[in-house]
Amino acid sequence: MGEPSVPSVAIIITVFNDGRFLDEALGSALDLQSASQDLAGVSILVADDGSTERRTVAVLERLARRGVSVLRLAHRGTGAVRNSALRIAEADWFVPLDADNRLRPSMLSELLPIGDGALNVALVYGDAIRFGNQHGRWCMGPTDVERLQIENHIDSCGLIRYEAWRTVNGYSESLAGLEDWDLWLRFLENGFDLTYQPVVTFDYRVRSDSLIHRRNLRKVSGPTPLTERQTA
Repeated sequence: MGEPSVPSVAIIITVFNDGRFLDEALGSALDLQSASQDLAGVSILVADDGSTERRTVAVLERLARRGVSVLRLAHRGTGAVRNSALRIAEADWFVPLDADNRLRPSMLSELLPIGDGALNVALVYGDAIRFGNQHGRWCMGPTDVERLQIENHIDSCGLIRYEAWRTVNGYSESLAGLEDWDLWLRFLENGFDLTYQPVVTFDYRVRSDSLIHRRNLRKVSGPTPLTERQTA
């Protein structure tokens, strides 16, 4: 009998004019790849959302010359870029990583056994350590379906089953900045489970110029239900 096959995992690093952080993100993905050799076949793809900043373009070109898989796309938003990358980097599981964040080497050893043992699980996720403008542990907590109806308490950086992503037709390409929240809700609507593990799996950079920070500054009356925006 042959050796048992290991699951395949694709790490999709999305970048848009964040080249100053990209080496850190890629380094963390390479560390995870090295730490997971006996657990999974890990591939890494850098997906560029039409970056125009000189430093970012230079970093992407340098990485491509080094042999890193780099996908250059027109600027269409995170959902569209992830979908395009995933059609190329098909795997059993994937991990979306923003270019300004970092993965922990133990992420797959902590999360993959949970997901691999339950076919109905679409997402396995853990906690993060904040760094940058804030510090401390960000505890996502167990999936709260009622809370998810009005706000998202789960970050994008989790272990996601490829088949579940395909079943719900991928990320929304029209809900800029809300594509993760929308994906979690559609997973639940299609009978999939979201499973939480109380372990630190990545580092989350808090930035004053981030999309999430700018959106939070605009909130004046609390979170708006996603369902009210789905037809906008």
